[in-house]
Amino acid sequence: MLSLVVVSAYGRRVNRKAPRVINYEALADSAINDYQLDKASDLLDDWEADLDKAKKDAPESLARLRSRIMNTRNLLDRVEHIAIVDTLVVDSASFFASYRLSPYAGMLTNADVLPEQYASLSPRVVYTPQNGKEMFWAMDDLGIVSASVLDDGAMMPPVSMGEAFTDEGNPDYPFVLQDGMTVYFAADGDNSLGGYDIFMTRRSPDGDVLQAQNIGMPYNSPYNDFMMVIDESRNLGWWASDRNHIPGHLTIYVFRPSKMRVNYAPDSENLVENALLRSFTPTGDLEGALYDNVPPDAGEVQEFYFTMPDGRVFTRLDQFRNSRARQAMVKYLDERQRYDDMCSELDSLRASYKPSDRKTAERIVSLEQRTAEMSRSLTGMYNQVVGLAAK
Repeated sequence: MLSLVVVSAYGRRVNRKAPRVINYEALADSAINDYQLDKASDLLDDWEADLDKAKKDAPESLARLRSRIMNTRNLLDRVEHIAIVDTLVVDSASFFASYRLSPYAGMLTNADVLPEQYASLSPRVVYTPQNGKEMFWAMDDLGIVSASVLDDGAMMPPVSMGEAFTDEGNPDYPFVLQDGMTVYFAADGDNSLGGYDIFMTRRSPDGDVLQAQNIGMPYNSPYNDFMMVIDESRNLGWWASDRNHIPGHLTIYVFRPSKMRVNYAPDSENLVENALLRSFTPTGDLEGALYDNVPPDAGEVQEFYFTMPDGRVFTRLDQFRNSRARQAMVKYLDERQRYDDMCSELDSLRASYKPSDRKTAERIVSLEQRTAEMSRSLTGMYNQVVGLAAK
C-alpha cells in the first residue's frame, strides 16, 4: 500500500496511507478463470457500488464479465465425462500435424493447398474431407467458407457458410463430420468462456445452418480451445488448447468420443477439476503406438488402409490371421464402398440442386437419411473387425 509523507503544523513528518485502488476487473477475471464464480460476482457487486458512490458509469467490461459468469455457470451444469486417451504438448505453429487422422476423416493442412489468391491470406488451417470434393477454411470478411473442388481439381470461389458462424465472433478452425452436415468450429464471441471456444452446428442441403451451440466443458475453458476433430473410423477425437500456459506450445487432448453424452452431477465434489482437466489419468489404451505409426512403404501393394485402435495398420486381407476377421473385413469394405458411392452421389446432387427441383430435394433427403444410418452401421462393423483381429 502506498504511503504519503506530509509535514505537520509542528514540523513533524507524518506518514498517511494513500487510498487503496482496487482493480476489480482483473480480480474478477482471475476468479472467473478459476471458476470461483461467487467470488467474481461479489467483486463485480463491490465494483458497481464504488462506481455508484463516485457517480461514474459502469464500463462495458463489467457487463462482459457478468456475461462470462452466466455462461460459465450454465456450462458447469453439464460438464461431460470423457475418456482422455493421451495428451501431447506440441509446437503451436504446426499443431495440426499431430492429429493422426485416417484417410476416411480427411486432411488438415496449411494454406499451401489453396490457390495463390487465397493462400496469400494465410488461413491457419484448411480442412478437406475424404472425398476431396470440398475445402473449408476461415476468411476475415466471410467467416467460415467452403469451396467446391471440381473433378479436374479446379476450385470454385469460396462462399460463406452463413451467419450461424459469424454471429459467434471471429470463427475459425472448421471440421466437418463424415455425414457432411455436422460442423465443428471455434469462435471467440459473447457465447464463449473466454478466448476461443469450440462450437457445433449442422447445415442442410439447401445451405441453411442451425444456430451454433457451445459444446461445453471440459473441451472449452476460459482460455483458447479449438480445432475439434473426430475420426469416426478410429473412434478418436482431438482438440487443442493453450490452457496450460506453455509459451509457444499447445496441449492436444486425445479422447474417445461417446455416442451418448454423460455429464457429471452439478454437485460433484471435483467438478471444477474435471471441467478444467487439472488432474486426470489417461486411459493409455493406445500404448503410444498411434503416434509412432508410419504409413506403409510406398512400394507395398495396398488393398485398403485400416487402422486398429492400438496403432497397427492393415493394408491387405492376408495380414489378418483370423479367418473370421478377414470375412468381417470384406463385408466392411463392401459397405464402405457403398457408403462412399452414396456420399459422392449426395455431393453431386447438392451441387446441382435448384430450389424448384423437388425430385432432387427428395432424393437428397433420402440419401442423407441412408448415409446417416450407414455411418452408424459402419461404426459397428469397424468395431467387429477390430474385435476379431485382436483375437
